[in-house]
Amino acid sequence: MPFYQSNDTKTYSTAPGTPISVIAAFNTEGGIKPLRIRLDGLNDHIEANIDKVLSSRKLYGTEFIFQCLVTIGDAQRQIKLNYSLTTNLWKLE
Repeated sequence: MPFYQSNDTKTYSTAPGTPISVIAAFNTEGGIKPLRIRLDGLNDHIEANIDKVLSSRKLYGTEFIFQCLVTIGDAQRQIKLNYSLTTNLWKLE
C-alpha cells in the first residue's frame, strides 16, 4: 500500500505481509489497540499516529486484524494490520 508524505513527495510501499513496527496499548482484559506505525524505506522511514481503529476481530485464536485510519502528510488512508500473539509480530495487510 503506498503512502504519500507531502513534505518531500516520497512514496513508500510495503508488500502485504511485511512485518512493521507498531506501538500499541494492551489493557487488563487483554484488549489491544494499535496507536502508532513506522514504515521503513530504503534510506529513511515514515512514522504516523493511528487516527482511529475502525474495527478489530480475532482470527485463528492467536491472530488479530485491525482496520485503521492513518494520516500521513495531507492524505488519510485505511490500512489493515495483522497482529500475531504467537510471534508478537505486526504485519501490514
